[in-house]
Amino acid sequence: MMAHGRRPVPEMLIGSVTAGVVRRSRRPVFLCGPRYSGRAHQHVDVLAVCVDGSALSEKMLPHAAELAKRLGARLQLLQVLDTPTFNKPTSLAPADVSESAYLSGLARRVGKDQALEVDWEVLHGDPAASIVSYLADSHHTMLAMTTHGRSGLSQVVAGSVSHEVVHEAPCPVVVLRP
Repeated sequence: MMAHGRRPVPEMLIGSVTAGVVRRSRRPVFLCGPRYSGRAHQHVDVLAVCVDGSALSEKMLPHAAELAKRLGARLQLLQVLDTPTFNKPTSLAPADVSESAYLSGLARRVGKDQALEVDWEVLHGDPAASIVSYLADSHHTMLAMTTHGRSGLSQVVAGSVSHEVVHEAPCPVVVLRP
């Protein structure tokens, strides 16, 4: 589904029809934003899944594992630690070690349960910007993530990482609203 919001107000960066489909669907929805490059994504080698330690974000994992199997792709778990740019640690801080332990354990569990090759990566910075930057540097990658499915004023006030990522991503983004 193409996701080209045409409104000047960021009420729906992905467009009202697309947002309605995502809100009402109980299955993952494939979205291609305005920066999607079809020629650059003829095949998928990596299916990256955004997780944040919440049960909501992990609800995408069974869907992503099935899709990775169908595509013959490797599954990669991504987590972004929202850290201020002025406070970059020179060594692993306790939060990094804790988050790395979460991701490595989750990767082992999903790999074993789904009989898949699963790896992981921790990104640092603004969540949406970090994910988009990762995708810009990763060829033949598709992204999967969950969303809270906010709309209207609540999205404008609270923002939405998934909406911003869909709008800026050069690749297809699979979105699930559990």
